Amino acid sequence: MKKKKMLGIEFIEYKCEKCGYTKKVSFKNWLVEMVRSIFTGIGIACFLGLVVLPLINPSLLWKMRNIVMSLILNLQVESSRGLETKSIAMELTRDCYDDYCKAYKIYEYISNFTYTTFQYAEPKEVLELKAGDCDTLAVTYCTLLRELSIDCSVVTESEMKHSYTIVRLDNGIYLVDLTSKVFSPI
Repeated sequence: MKKKKMLGIEFIEYKCEKCGYTKKVSFKNWLVEMVRSIFTGIGIACFLGLVVLPLINPSLLWKMRNIVMSLILNLQVESSRGLETKSIAMELTRDCYDDYCKAYKIYEYISNFTYTTFQYAEPKEVLELKAGDCDTLAVTYCTLLRELSIDCSVVTESEMKHSYTIVRLDNGIYLVDLTSKVFSPI
């Protein structure tokens, strides 16, 4: 495999050592095909995980649902980040000098919000209304922490129909449940 540039476009050249066949592919087309192959593989894995495995062991369906829901909520965290959430996080933690203090200050602020059920609300809406359910509060909390470069993840438990946050700080890992008002090392 060789890389060549022709007219400013990078090409990848494949040459078969046995028959001498040569194929030139632009880097863009190669990348598109590679991504398509990866997503096809993910689709097959999801089909196996969501259709075939539950037929073998039904409890696996709940475990797969937990994983998928946690992934979706963490994608919502990343898509919710922006200047507005960054400025709120900075304002709430302006007196803090370490990550524990920042995580706890934001926890104190959001844990006083009113618990209410939503279909789904963006963190900006949750911060304006000062209300949310376990999913929206966990996503909002994690969004603010990630704005401060603090490692966290939203976790979903299907059996309990509940979401909470796991936060990794220098001094340990913490379970943060805003609806139950828990900020505890694990």
